[in-house]
Amino acid sequence: MAGCSGEETDEFQSVFGSSDFQLTPELRKKAEEELQEKEEWRERDIAALRDLVADDADLNSRMDDEFLLRFLRARKFDYDSSFQMLQQYYWTRARHQHLFDRLLPSTQERVLRHGLQMVLPQRDPNGCRVFVFRPGAWDPSAVTMDDIFISNVLLLEHMAREQATQVCGVVAIQDFTGFGFHQMKHFTTEHIRRMISILQGSFPLRFKGFHFVFEPRVFYWAFAAVKPFLSKKLADRLYFHGSNLKSLHAHFPRDSLPAELGGSAPGYGGEELARQLLDSEHYFAEHNRYGYTADSGGVAEPPAACRPRYYPGAFCMQSGDEDD
Repeated sequence: MAGCSGEETDEFQSVFGSSDFQLTPELRKKAEEELQEKEEWRERDIAALRDLVADDADLNSRMDDEFLLRFLRARKFDYDSSFQMLQQYYWTRARHQHLFDRLLPSTQERVLRHGLQMVLPQRDPNGCRVFVFRPGAWDPSAVTMDDIFISNVLLLEHMAREQATQVCGVVAIQDFTGFGFHQMKHFTTEHIRRMISILQGSFPLRFKGFHFVFEPRVFYWAFAAVKPFLSKKLADRLYFHGSNLKSLHAHFPRDSLPAELGGSAPGYGGEELARQLLDSEHYFAEHNRYGYTADSGGVAEPPAACRPRYYPGAFCMQSGDEDD
């Protein structure tokens, strides 16, 4: 156990711009060993990243300590890499402004209550937050792919506010129970590229693993189209369990999992998660005020630092392959 589990259940209610970075002794040790974070250097490190961000004249970025620290932790306190990720984070939002303009819990309340996503109360044995997504429960006639993307990003933003999650990371479980061609035909290439870009270099979280359960044969047809876009690091973190729940339970204690995944915790539901996010409406409204200016050249193309590894048809999908 990494010392990350269960110590900050109220962290979801953190205040915008808070500078309370107190970590448990176990978390401090993990952050120092894995992320090269030192408390005595933190103020200096944040100031160095702030200086880099200030030099981007086209970017109106959040400059508070809490926000900048997310990127430093995601990139192991490498200033240049952290700055590149921050640029890519805002460029992605500008590139898809029609979606990110709707990045508010109030616009996604219906989707959140639908129960397609949940965040487990208990962390995994390594201290990671556990995010569950249920594509097989999706009704394309009621919820659009854009809504799924927006609500997923809302949840990532929500988790990224937790100090322990910034240090320990996130793992995802995708439960494909009920998934078929009816849903698969709506998974467009554009949506897949958008989601992969979030996972590979443009969001300040450490994505430590992706577990797939009850995946049907049709899933592998879709995965064949996705695989070429995955970095080796991300591909190495994929786990395919099929209907073998014992394999899943080797990674997650059964008492942390909902009954649908062979656990003893309460079953799927979205009411509590929707309430938490709706309570943070003001935070998201403030957060969404920042980004690249409307007349910025950075909106038309990725930041220059990302271009050497740019894949045609995608955007910076292979940036930031550092081992995190």
